[in-house]
Amino acid sequence: MALSLRRSRWGYFVGIAGAGLWAYTNLFVTSFLSNGLHYLREWARTGHLQRPDQLIAVPAWLSNAMIVVACLWAYCRLLKKSVSDVTKFALTFALTTGFFALDMYLFQPRYLALFPRLLHPHWPSL
Repeated sequence: MALSLRRSRWGYFVGIAGAGLWAYTNLFVTSFLSNGLHYLREWARTGHLQRPDQLIAVPAWLSNAMIVVACLWAYCRLLKKSVSDVTKFALTFALTTGFFALDMYLFQPRYLALFPRLLHPHWPSL
């Protein structure tokens, strides 16, 4: 956030990479978002919230999507852009993804199985 507030392209790249990774993961790799949408529909239909822990997926995904859109918008507003920004974004994406992988390796190794599945996305069953 501090980098983005300083109008640094690196901050925008981190926002796009980090939030984009989780928005993509929850849309195409896990059932977290689809389960949240299911329980949101059930809550609207019945008036009874069965799984509030699953419902958090909906605003979480929307928040990540908004961060991606906001960072893309802010980057597009930069006056000076360079072809090397593509390389800088790729580096940022690799480092951000590596950070999340290391974090999972150290604290929740069972979630490392998500990473190979990122390369084989599937459409969610809503």
